[in-house]
Amino acid sequence: MSKKIDIYKNPMKKLNIENPKKVSVIIPNYNYANFIIERIDSILMQTYPIYELIILDDCSTDNSVEVIEEKIKDIKDIKVKFIKNEKNSGGVFRQWKKGFDAATGDFIWIAEADDSAENNFVEELIKPFDDPEVVLSYCESARIDGENNLIREKSDDLYDMCRTGEWNKSYVWTGAEENIYHLSVTNTILNVSSVMWRKKDYTDIFAKAGEFKVAGDWFIYYNILKDGKISWNAKPLNYYRKHGSSVCTDVRAEIEFGEICRLQNEISELYEIPEEIKKKQEMRRQLMYPLLPKKKIAWVMPHPGKGSGGHRTIIQNVNALIRAGYECDIFVEEDGVSTSEMVRQKINEWYEPCTAGVYVGFKFEKDYDLLFATGWQTIEFVKKLPAKKKAYFIQDYEPWFFPMGDQYLITENSYKYGFLPVTIGKWLAHKMEQEFNTPAEYFDFGADLNVYKPLENVEKENAICYVYQPEKPRRCDYIGLKALKLVKAMRPEVKIYLYGSEQVTRPIDFECENLHIMQ
Repeated sequence: MSKKIDIYKNPMKKLNIENPKKVSVIIPNYNYANFIIERIDSILMQTYPIYELIILDDCSTDNSVEVIEEKIKDIKDIKVKFIKNEKNSGGVFRQWKKGFDAATGDFIWIAEADDSAENNFVEELIKPFDDPEVVLSYCESARIDGENNLIREKSDDLYDMCRTGEWNKSYVWTGAEENIYHLSVTNTILNVSSVMWRKKDYTDIFAKAGEFKVAGDWFIYYNILKDGKISWNAKPLNYYRKHGSSVCTDVRAEIEFGEICRLQNEISELYEIPEEIKKKQEMRRQLMYPLLPKKKIAWVMPHPGKGSGGHRTIIQNVNALIRAGYECDIFVEEDGVSTSEMVRQKINEWYEPCTAGVYVGFKFEKDYDLLFATGWQTIEFVKKLPAKKKAYFIQDYEPWFFPMGDQYLITENSYKYGFLPVTIGKWLAHKMEQEFNTPAEYFDFGADLNVYKPLENVEKENAICYVYQPEKPRRCDYIGLKALKLVKAMRPEVKIYLYGSEQVTRPIDFECENLHIMQ
């Protein structure tokens, strides 16, 4: 049988304090008539003197107003303000601001109408404000249900994702430390009822928080902590009420994921974030992946060529997106010979196994959220195909593959259709922005360390490795072979290795080893 929380059972003795700090308690209420009495009592029963009580009703449709008016008739030793909205405010942070504006105390407790608290909540959380730099003081929250049954004595399962235990002890940190190590990852301050604030003018912060649908409180806390310290009390002095199981819709999940990414990025731009914290940021995002609707991405790709590094990179990125929860399909042009199964087998054999759908021809049977062109050869197809958004996956500046002429100009023109460039390497993104006035996204060059590993005890060899691909004019195989022949004549002890192609289009009249395509 679960434990019941009863704040009336063992009331604590009131403190007799000369010149107590002025604490204003704000109760924002909307349709919580069933809980508002206990909430008001949890404030009246505080051991630390309460300076004033401000109750805000946001045009409730239940009998909250009548219940509140009847209850406050008997409150004599605390100043009480009851502010009733004639029209719903449409935003929780508007109510927070209204409460701050009405408060005349120096410290604020926003006590949500459906939550509750231990009698010594204020007594414990007011202490850190002896340090004038502390701007927020908060505590652990126990979770309760609508009947006051204890669900969980702590809420660390919701904020300590890596089970570090660093919240097991109370602490006082600078705002920068809290923002870097905690709030840059997720909102670790789960419930505003667990927080006491030093009163300042947060008008601008509250207004900007209204831009968020889910994470506005997170935005507020990190902005407040740009200038001040935070205190954490590890005792579960706050009772955070959870009303049944909430349903996370696709739309809400998308909104929440976007706001998580936005706030992680905002905070990361303010501070130098350690690598271990960046990993936690990624973990936080990954927790959202199962809740998100799968985005559908189509890739239009030239026909696979054995040994093609460009194709391998495309497939690696397709696989990475699939692992991240996206649905990907690959399309290639009809050639009158290939079937979808043939192309799929080539991809799996020549590059790496890929679970994307593979299709010959451009008959779309899905509505794609994003459509990628992957080379100049694919641009004309992508122009005509339907998709919500279109992008251009650019691995090289391809005009340089050709001498000035038709092919150079056609390739160069492919960057002028306005598709979002996604480039490998920053220089190529910069080139798109500077020469084609097209803002670009990029990612850095890298290697999959699950595949490529440093070799141990490697012996150096007096040798030259040459990428020999005579089918690609840009590789300059005629000049390359002449140079290698000259090297071999002058330095016969140097070994020469060729690799990169199955073709041999010219006689090679010097000693070398042709390794062809290396898998």
